[in-house]
Amino acid sequence: MKSKIIALGDVAGLIPDGATVSVGGAWMLVPDGVLAAVGEAFLRTGHPRNLGAIFLLCPGGTPDQPGIEHLAHEGLLRCVVGGSFPNLPDSGLRKLIRENRLQAYNLPAGMIASWCREIAAGRPGALSTSGIQTFVDPRLEGGRMNGAAVTDILQVVELGGQECLFLPSGPVDVSLIRATAADEAGNLSMDREPATLTAFVQAAAARASGGRVIAQVQEVVPAGTLHPHSVKVPGTLVDHVVVVPEPLQAAGIRYDASLCGEACPPLVPALPDPAERWVAQRALREVRDGDAIVLGYGISAFVPHLLLETGRLSDVSFAIEQGSIGGLPLTGFGFGSSANPLAILDAASQFDLFQGGCYDLAMLSFLQVDPQGRVNVHSLDARPNLSSGVGGFIDIAANAKRLIFLGYFTAGGLDLDVSGPELRIRREGKMRKFVRRLDHVSFDPSYSRAREVLYITERATFRWSDGVLALHDVAPSVDVNRDVLGQMDFEPALRMAESEVV
Repeated sequence: MKSKIIALGDVAGLIPDGATVSVGGAWMLVPDGVLAAVGEAFLRTGHPRNLGAIFLLCPGGTPDQPGIEHLAHEGLLRCVVGGSFPNLPDSGLRKLIRENRLQAYNLPAGMIASWCREIAAGRPGALSTSGIQTFVDPRLEGGRMNGAAVTDILQVVELGGQECLFLPSGPVDVSLIRATAADEAGNLSMDREPATLTAFVQAAAARASGGRVIAQVQEVVPAGTLHPHSVKVPGTLVDHVVVVPEPLQAAGIRYDASLCGEACPPLVPALPDPAERWVAQRALREVRDGDAIVLGYGISAFVPHLLLETGRLSDVSFAIEQGSIGGLPLTGFGFGSSANPLAILDAASQFDLFQGGCYDLAMLSFLQVDPQGRVNVHSLDARPNLSSGVGGFIDIAANAKRLIFLGYFTAGGLDLDVSGPELRIRREGKMRKFVRRLDHVSFDPSYSRAREVLYITERATFRWSDGVLALHDVAPSVDVNRDVLGQMDFEPALRMAESEVV
């Protein structure tokens, strides 16, 4: 058997100029060593160059795991298509995007996962009913992130009387993925990882395209020693294996056995700051026993931790887009992993469940809300350096049966005192979040499955139903006219009894 193991320095020579490269990883499973080798080769030789990179969620982008930032050199990339771009430094990829040095698109993560799978199956492309009348709709912005992105890569098609977004299939020349171990035949296991993400569909897409699959692993073991149930990518799809010992398991985490099921220690709740706790506690009133809940990044990630404190965590189940179900989702940079998960699905399958509305409730974040109840979550024109991308938000929000958005009422210097039973606003935020016009549309309730949507803030809760956004309740001591209506750019409907306080 010819060995598939190659040296790290040989990777860049296997990627042709102009290739379309599928990059694996999010804040976990990042092939950081391989990406670093490609970036170093470009600086040394000028090749590979003019690459198109596509990824589910931002591969790395943190100080201890730069990931995609290794490729942030003018001339190396011609185009990036990604589900999210959080926490990228201003000096790298974000700067290239802002200065139009490459084409940049932000698409729903679920569509990117489906795109890989459709290429693998030889089908014409990925279809989605999520995202109609949002910024990814080509009749609005088409997911374009900058002026260099002049091509509409998405189309609107009608099937069975329903509008869908369509992303045509295209060849994947190289897939860069990561696993825990490979055997000598190239079979890949992920036993020590907190997720498997899209490694399988990425590899299959490259194979179906006649491309290459390069896998970064911690170790190589003898052929036949991996349990077949542990193999997540078969060796028939893997061309080359690169050994990089002791990578980070996830952002800021060297290794935690509870994230991959190798240990099941007692769970310890994270401590949100008092203002985050105040908002998350209001959200607890909407949680029902038996709920299967999808969580997004932000304040909602603290809801499971409050349930753990009160002994209710086992009454519900939480899922996150990276694939874990059950257990205790982590917060901060650890989000995407769960301690003591009950199951870990591949991300493509997890998004199938989201798109099918297979969960009871979703809790997500928001940046702006308009009078129609529409939400912007991913980008502010006034602060382009903070644009995070939409990630799995569109797939989740458009299909949730019950939907809650959590966030602060204003931003930019807001200072709250929640040390007692009443909320006191010591300093108001400079930026209003309930605005007459959104910078960008990430969610439109008129095109969602939810018949009712809640918007929970520290001082007030709003409810959208039957096309109307209405004030529903306020926190103790809040002056409705001064602290709520006076800090909005529009006047909502008022459906609140005087006794309805948090």
